[in-house]
Amino acid sequence: MKIIRDFKVTSDQEKLRTRYKYMHENPRECGPLFIMDAPVANLPPWEERLADPMKMLACELAALQSHQEIGDDAPMAVRVQFGTAQIAAAFGCDMFIPPNSLPCAGNHILHNIEDVYDMKKPGIEAGWFAKLWEWTRLWRKSMPEDVHFLNPDIQSAFNSAHLIRGNDAFTDFFDNPEALERLMELVTDYMIDIIAEQERVAPPVEKGYFFDWGAYWKGHARISNCSIHMVGPELYRKHILKHDRRFFETVDGGRVHYCGSYPEVIYDFAGIPGVFGMDLDHEYHDFFTIVDQMPEHLALIANLSHNSKEISRFLSGDWPLKRNFIARVYVPSVEEGKILLDKLHLAAG
Repeated sequence: MKIIRDFKVTSDQEKLRTRYKYMHENPRECGPLFIMDAPVANLPPWEERLADPMKMLACELAALQSHQEIGDDAPMAVRVQFGTAQIAAAFGCDMFIPPNSLPCAGNHILHNIEDVYDMKKPGIEAGWFAKLWEWTRLWRKSMPEDVHFLNPDIQSAFNSAHLIRGNDAFTDFFDNPEALERLMELVTDYMIDIIAEQERVAPPVEKGYFFDWGAYWKGHARISNCSIHMVGPELYRKHILKHDRRFFETVDGGRVHYCGSYPEVIYDFAGIPGVFGMDLDHEYHDFFTIVDQMPEHLALIANLSHNSKEISRFLSGDWPLKRNFIARVYVPSVEEGKILLDKLHLAAG
């Protein structure tokens, strides 16, 4: 496709990766980084992208092109986009593709929690993963120079257990917590396998750092703890935290995504050894309150609207004390992204 043939990386990616590494290696001296997310017009529907690896790659590169035009801090990295249910599908859940959307879990397969003791860890090519590795290898042959891979979406121990078991997982905490924990053990083991295979099929640019969510992070993997929104902190600490800790210990660190509104678990995530980054939904959490309470080594990415109160405060010169953060700003257009980026750079000094 023309965009694949014509795409050229115009920014110094090695220098940009060094700036990202400063967030962890020299957090007191680094400055904030900015990613401007502008809409990309005329993309084909997801049904077409999911049916054609080259069409999906072209769409990924089209999104990167807008960042190059704006001149922001988005690394040039792409992902084979198969949605949030890839781990669940490997365990046997159906994949459902809503109209013009990414796949999701179409059913729950563990109707009796006791059956977990008969479950086995899936093979590395179970579900959609055989296709993911095939597409990854194909993309490696076709991708422009200095474009790299984001990790596949592996969710987390409880997120995928929730998809596999369904909402009965919430009563399992009280009726049969040992069986639920067994399910999370299996999911965690499989997540570890997938990250190891990803690094074999598409080796990282440098050991100890990985691309994810449009940025560059210390560690090797990200977990998404969205379903923790429906779990109290006591249950998280007693039954789930141990699996998150084991995952990050085994893969040598990474970061956490949390789009829930409950604030207390954020500090549990931040206290996990090997968690070096986090992103939150700042519609529910005040960025200025959270960012300065995070450990010094932990980099935070803030997902913000161009007209949010946080952006207004930045432009007025009101910045948090903690500087190792990324502002990911949703802007109406490339031109408006350029203008806002210039203003933010000027305000940051």
